[in-house]
Amino acid sequence: MIQPAVHETERSVVPEQRLRILYVPQWYPPPGNQTSVDGTFCREHVQATASFDDVSVLSVFCGAARGQSLKLHKVDDGSVPTFYARYGPSPIPGTTFALFGRHMANALRQVLAECGRPDVINAQDGYAYHVMKATRGTGIPVVITQQWTGFMRRSLSRSEVRRFRRSFSQAATVLAVNRFADADYQYYGLRGRVRWLPNTVDTTVFHPPATDTRSPWLLHASGLTDQKRFPDIVRAFAIVRRQRPDAVLHVAGDTTQHPEMVRLAERELPRESCQFHGFLAKPALADLMRASRGFVFPSSAETFGCVLIEAMACE
Repeated sequence: MIQPAVHETERSVVPEQRLRILYVPQWYPPPGNQTSVDGTFCREHVQATASFDDVSVLSVFCGAARGQSLKLHKVDDGSVPTFYARYGPSPIPGTTFALFGRHMANALRQVLAECGRPDVINAQDGYAYHVMKATRGTGIPVVITQQWTGFMRRSLSRSEVRRFRRSFSQAATVLAVNRFADADYQYYGLRGRVRWLPNTVDTTVFHPPATDTRSPWLLHASGLTDQKRFPDIVRAFAIVRRQRPDAVLHVAGDTTQHPEMVRLAERELPRESCQFHGFLAKPALADLMRASRGFVFPSSAETFGCVLIEAMACE
């Protein structure tokens, strides 16, 4: 049975005892760009854990070069050894995903040979199934960090449900960032030992302003995907402008991936009323949050929106 998600405030090990943890995230910032918005929340989880334990990371991903064999590249991300395992799409159409498990097993074998046996592997979401297959018989416990919105959106395919059922039942623990995720798991008949572990916020970066001199701004920050409902923000802000002609909407997000959102704002709003900042590093985003009167985030689904707690920390 799935146990109700709870917030564990005490460690189950002696505080002085450092565990050796290998993270295998499904999303992670790409090589050479640790400040990228892609997978930032996963990296922040890793960095927070590294304050207490000896942590390393394995990021397995598909590159652009077709047929490329697996290549492992190691970088030092602060105190965290990070291995990037890149492979290419299969030259045979429709077989790339089928070969993913083999690439994962190969990458894990190389990392374990270099770093030694970890005390625990923390695998994220769908990657956990492949990690468990690759480490079967080793006795290394696998913990799943569950952050995907697919569960709450009820969008899992039959094959995904089968894989998650197996990985949940075999996991030492499922760490859900959504406190109420157990209802989503029960919908799919998933059984496992579930605990709540919320995402992190760096309060040295995100903190209230020294003086409350906020401007008549509203701020939105996201990847501008359909899930973030940016067109609804534009339509709502057009109504705000009729009441407050001096109001300005600031938008932080990589517009190169979604230029249609810029065109929408230019079509629906006065040019001076909407400012796009592109991708912002965390300190610059925090400065905007402290200057803005409000934060707008009508996302259709979030397991635990990191940007929400970051905005709240800047109140």
